[in-house]
Amino acid sequence: MKSVLVPGSGYGRNTKVFSEEFKTFGVELSVEALKMATEWDSRSLFILGSVLDSILEEKVDAIYCYDMLHLFLEEDRRRLVANCLEQLQPDGWLYFTSFSDEDANNGCGALLEPGTYEI
Repeated sequence: MKSVLVPGSGYGRNTKVFSEEFKTFGVELSVEALKMATEWDSRSLFILGSVLDSILEEKVDAIYCYDMLHLFLEEDRRRLVANCLEQLQPDGWLYFTSFSDEDANNGCGALLEPGTYEI
């Protein structure tokens, strides 16, 4: 494995763990977060853009998507996963985490669609 993509990289906390060993790309929508990320993790390449769009010109060996799925409605969750698969090498690795429906915050806030709440 040589390269990692981190969708929704924020200020770089999830890129820095990879960037010493791998060519690491972070995609983030927030300009302010990207400013912090470049200071925190100068080894990663940060890209301003949406995780719902294909951004990279090269395919990566792994994708690390930490707690992002719950931020989208079902249609965009599907789009995010499809986009990640499109940017992944055929023998690449995907790592997604998501909040559990057993989390204490599950069911809090306005129901947007089954299993998805706005708080």
